[in-house]
Amino acid sequence: SSANGTSVTNKARVGGGGDPNKVAPTPATAAVCTGNNTPAGCAIDIDTVTAPILSLTKSDATTRVLRGATTAYTLTVTNNGAAPTSGTIRVFDVLPVGLTFSGVSPFTVSNFTCTVTGQNISCDRTVAITAAGNATITFNALVDAAAPTSITNLAKVGGGGDPSKITLPDAVATQACPAPVSPADTSSDPSTGCAADTDTVGYVNLAMSKDDGQPFMSINGTTVY
Repeated sequence: SSANGTSVTNKARVGGGGDPNKVAPTPATAAVCTGNNTPAGCAIDIDTVTAPILSLTKSDATTRVLRGATTAYTLTVTNNGAAPTSGTIRVFDVLPVGLTFSGVSPFTVSNFTCTVTGQNISCDRTVAITAAGNATITFNALVDAAAPTSITNLAKVGGGGDPSKITLPDAVATQACPAPVSPADTSSDPSTGCAADTDTVGYVNLAMSKDDGQPFMSINGTTVY
């Protein structure tokens, strides 16, 4: 396939059949055609390739989350191509160990219908995204009390008529997406449709002490703590 925005030229040539001026063409003689009947017997057609090109970004707008707290993810699908999308667009998100979806399934956002199954969130949309347009998916996730010290949330987009992302993503394809390379905490690859967000995980550890500053207290006396 050709890249979006490039031109493709289809050349053809006719000959033989008793025409004394046009011998039977070969691939080599057809390749020299530069226009209709130039040279004689030639025909060409030039088209500009237009197609949707999908990319995905994701972020929870922080680099650190707390155990027991909730974080909000935003996934943005952008059509970087010169044509609107067609058919089904799918965004697939795999929550890592330590995160649990917080909300009702299924849910609808920006014409995406999203279904949650365990750690997997699958969002489908058939409404076209215009060229240079975008659509956003948001959802909340709870950071488990036993979450590891670092979590990476992976997601992938596909479909929509994008010739480089024909297959709708699933859990296996999404889990193959790479994590951000430190010091970056997010990543996005338009060529694959992958996106990722990494956070460190902290926790609250409350402690208390008290002292009135003296070892003894008089009977019927008072003290200040």
